[in-house]
Amino acid sequence: MNADRLLALYERIGDAPDAVGRLRRFVLDLAVRGKLVPQDPADEPASELLKRIAKEKARLVKAGAIKKAEIVEDLTASNRDFPVPRGWALTNIHSICNSVTDGDHLPPPKAETGIPFLVIGNVRSQLIEFEGSRFVPQYYYDSIVYRS
Repeated sequence: MNADRLLALYERIGDAPDAVGRLRRFVLDLAVRGKLVPQDPADEPASELLKRIAKEKARLVKAGAIKKAEIVEDLTASNRDFPVPRGWALTNIHSICNSVTDGDHLPPPKAETGIPFLVIGNVRSQLIEFEGSRFVPQYYYDSIVYRS
């Protein structure tokens, strides 16, 4: 479905049960498949961004700011069931995050600014919902990272 067709059907879609949730899932699906906006072939390939992230993580490990994580291979070529647009790459969350832990099973303290922090409530229907995500203070983040 293209944008013009979506707009033409908006009235019918808007009145459907769970319309907002379904529309969000539809937009997210388009986004992760690279179909939400035209792809610019001049954009930097994701593989280059992943290399920069890996280099920064190596620097942080050397500085003692984070623990060394396992090496993650580029999953793009091995995953033919999920085609990605040219210039994109598949990887796992550990390769782009400083820390992925089980946490301490207590409600995290909230902060207006600080470290972006997702909780289990942000995971719904096998998707990560960033709406309603929160921040935690640096001291709390540090206590979880260094405990795990």
